[in-house]
Amino acid sequence: MSFSQAAATQPDHLQIWFAWLVGVMFLAPLALIAFRQSRRIGLVALAVALLTAVAMNWAYNMWGYVRLLGLVHVVLWTPLLIWIWPRLAGLTGAARIIAWVFVLTLGVSLVIDYIDVIRWLLGERESLVPIV
Repeated sequence: MSFSQAAATQPDHLQIWFAWLVGVMFLAPLALIAFRQSRRIGLVALAVALLTAVAMNWAYNMWGYVRLLGLVHVVLWTPLLIWIWPRLAGLTGAARIIAWVFVLTLGVSLVIDYIDVIRWLLGERESLVPIV
């Protein structure tokens, strides 16, 4: 089973969240690249998004579909969020709105990811793919 197939076994609300997350993680950086004031943010965010996609597939192949997968986001997105945060103040107009949507989506995901990693560390190590 591929990572995408495993994700597709999750409840509808999680699949909607995954679709939003993937869309924002790739489309927002592309939009930010279009504005001179946010071009660097967009390029860095897109590079991290691509690295995240590769790392998530690697982690899935190593560990399976478990809560520890959130570690990839924790390791890659926490520094990204810290780096972007002070740069938000210098943005205006559409670039500011897009960057805020990106940052808020990142923040929500990181809360979920930190909780998942902690739960894994506390012993919840079973697969998240439902048994059929």
